[in-house]
Amino acid sequence: MKLSHLIVFFLSFYLISTAISASEIQIVDGNDSPIEGLVIFLTPITSAGSDSKISPAQKSIIEIAQLNKKFKPYIKVIRKGQTVKFINKDDISHHIYSLSNSKKFAFKLKAEQMPELVKFDKTGAVSMGCNIHDWMSGHLLIVDTPYYTFTNSTGIAQFNIEKSNEYWINIWHPQLNSDNHLQRARAVFPLNQRKKIKLDKPMLEIPDQEQIDDFDFLDGY
Repeated sequence: MKLSHLIVFFLSFYLISTAISASEIQIVDGNDSPIEGLVIFLTPITSAGSDSKISPAQKSIIEIAQLNKKFKPYIKVIRKGQTVKFINKDDISHHIYSLSNSKKFAFKLKAEQMPELVKFDKTGAVSMGCNIHDWMSGHLLIVDTPYYTFTNSTGIAQFNIEKSNEYWINIWHPQLNSDNHLQRARAVFPLNQRKKIKLDKPMLEIPDQEQIDDFDFLDGY
């Protein structure tokens, strides 16, 4: 076998092995249709029912932009203790705020103004809006685990976990029709096979972030 063929063979074997070793969770609706864009995060459980020791978050700064009078991205997941940089990429003013218990804040961001930095020290969901453009909405989820991701177009979330442990599977989305927009299940990881979870209620519609009238912003705001 030629060296080039041998390299391709081992690379293909590695990719296949990696895909097989990943634990897969699939989220579907009542009609067994996959749901894309759900946040899935895992929290380890000890035999006593409390969370085990969790690795600390990286100190990197996460960016959330205001662009075309929308929050970009609409949903962002960060680790507890991380800092978010709010940056206005529009040529108009914004007044960003949150009234959520996990973090309350309010600040103005004028065009070409320096970004605003906000540190999040408490887990939970944070809903954001703009006092000037009331159709704007964005959401932050602050978690205390390194295991989090979004479901893909087939409703699947993948996790690479080598050490066997029992975890809460937390399913979250601001339009999830359940208490605190959260649904939970238990499982032992690594999974022996793909775990399929069916939501007990249909998803709510994601609101359009579009201007509903001719009002833009107040001069000199």
